[in-house]
Amino acid sequence: MAGAKFQYDESGGTFFYFLLSFLALVVIPCTYYFWPKDDNNADDKKGRRCRCPDCMEKSRRLRCHEPWRRTKRNAVRGLLLLGWLAVFATAYKVAHLEHDYVKWDPFEILGIEPTASEREIRRAYRKLSLVFHPDKETGDEQKFMMIAKAYAALTDEESRKNWETYGNPDGPGATTFGIALPSWIVEKENSLWVLGLYALVFMVALPVAVGVWWYRSAKYGEDQVLLDTSHLYLYFINKCPLMSPRRVLMIVAASLEYERGHNPEVKQRPSDDIEVPAVIKALPNFGENNKERPLCYEYSLKARALLHAHMLRMPLSPALDEDRQCIARRCPALLAEFVNCGAQLTMLGFAGRIARVPKLETLEGAMRLSALVVQARPEHSSPLLQLPHVGEDLIKPLGRKGIRGPLGLVSVSDRRVLLRNLSDAQYQDVLHCLECMPRLLLEVRTEVLDDENEGVITAESIVTVTATLTRLPLLDPNNAHSSTVNHSVPVAAPESTPAETPKVKSWEKPAKKRKGGKSNKSGKGGGKRPVAHANKAPQSVPAPQEQEAEESNSEQESDTVEEVHDTHDDEEDDWQDVQRRVAKKNKSLEKKSKKVSQCALPTVSRRQARVLVGVPGRQTPTHPCHRALLGHKPRRQGGGAPQVYGSVEARHLQLHAARAQ
Repeated sequence: MAGAKFQYDESGGTFFYFLLSFLALVVIPCTYYFWPKDDNNADDKKGRRCRCPDCMEKSRRLRCHEPWRRTKRNAVRGLLLLGWLAVFATAYKVAHLEHDYVKWDPFEILGIEPTASEREIRRAYRKLSLVFHPDKETGDEQKFMMIAKAYAALTDEESRKNWETYGNPDGPGATTFGIALPSWIVEKENSLWVLGLYALVFMVALPVAVGVWWYRSAKYGEDQVLLDTSHLYLYFINKCPLMSPRRVLMIVAASLEYERGHNPEVKQRPSDDIEVPAVIKALPNFGENNKERPLCYEYSLKARALLHAHMLRMPLSPALDEDRQCIARRCPALLAEFVNCGAQLTMLGFAGRIARVPKLETLEGAMRLSALVVQARPEHSSPLLQLPHVGEDLIKPLGRKGIRGPLGLVSVSDRRVLLRNLSDAQYQDVLHCLECMPRLLLEVRTEVLDDENEGVITAESIVTVTATLTRLPLLDPNNAHSSTVNHSVPVAAPESTPAETPKVKSWEKPAKKRKGGKSNKSGKGGGKRPVAHANKAPQSVPAPQEQEAEESNSEQESDTVEEVHDTHDDEEDDWQDVQRRVAKKNKSLEKKSKKVSQCALPTVSRRQARVLVGVPGRQTPTHPCHRALLGHKPRRQGGGAPQVYGSVEARHLQLHAARAQ
């Protein structure tokens, strides 16, 4: 190659190739990421969006919150469409460009085949010369020069060799490289403007944009929460690992996102000095006397008061209601950051870097609080309050039927009867809301991968836990108006449940076997008889007090057996009903034990007592009840107070001695 030449694009042909590539690299990704999505998403198209008046008002309020949203979307769409128009126009221009460089082919110039003979080449040259010779009327000098050059390349041996080797009969020539930029960029008249634009874009605009982005992003964490707020959460969680949900809400309300200096959306009005104290006064157990900083600051008190008012659904003035919406909208993200901070401290605690690990109750309370804020429900309230048109007047009747949540309402067949106070339109709103609610099915599988028996977990093995979460609608839209009960959903147990198995009474139970292994039946031997029968001593008629004590003891034993049996049979009953029944039995046992303790029992000799209690030959018994029966004094432990013995067991021994006598 004799040499190379670099030149700018004079005609602009190569510049359009560069422009087309640049526009395609910019417009295609921007269209994918910045094309505005339609508000009517898939859920709206399926009709799964709640259409109750409150939800429609919420949608209208969200649209009014961003008045320029529609204008911004139209502007973005217009810019993207202009970009695509530029791409199509540039592509059309590139498709119709005239190529300056064309491969030189002598056979094509002479209009003959590459396999033509020398005679055919001469004949074609003479024929074209008669037409394009400059001396002729139809002559063309440039065309004739090309014809002569092609004829020489095919007839002259050296010219033909150069053409076959270099593509040019004159031999190797200079290679030209074009720069895909227009020539006016390097012209002397435009140098000042070009350098000024370069300095403005790359030395001013780009550094300023990067600096602003870095300054703003350095203040926030991963979830767009201020780092100062995260540090505040870490401090309070480390200070008090166990917190109630009310305490968690107090700390979240002190977040710097609710402070005017960190969030320009927060507004401070002169009317807050009058309206906020009135709201605080109406709230029970607000805790305004807490002097912890920043929990006692004005912005924190206002945010906490409005969050409590939001959960209690208190009516507020238009100004405070606007602030309430701003505060409640930010609260779920702050509670999620609170849980993340607790998880970080938990990992540090297990690593041994901190001494106090957050309690699980604290994180669980924060998670429940997030749902309560979204549903606008106070703590310990019924989940049915999140349904439209359902208030406290319907909660109590539904509670009597054992319905304590949306799942229970879905499971019953007489929903319309239970919600008869609602109109047809309101009832449809309730059904539509139940269709929008999710029912989650969780499937957990534990296994040891790359093992022969993956289901068997051995010591020090790495266990892989796979959780599959399936989201289904709480109420099937196809069966929303059906009168059958969906048995696949667990139903809340009502207070009165039908008896599945009849209770076995105490007198219907089989007789207990004695120590010998056989029941004591007359006429058939078996276990040993009592001592009194073995000695064949005449039985004396027991005194009235002894009969009463014996009857009380038998009643006490039967009641105890019946109590245990009832407790096992009624495990599926309501817990409160079981507690009432157990309390009633305990009272009856206390009365009967007092009655037994008041009975006058006859004295028993030590010899008879040793025989009765089964410790013959021992002069000093060690069991506390035996010592009390034989008249020994109770032993002391460590010089302290005497031991307290089980009075019921001692009375049983005394009753056995009385029967034997």
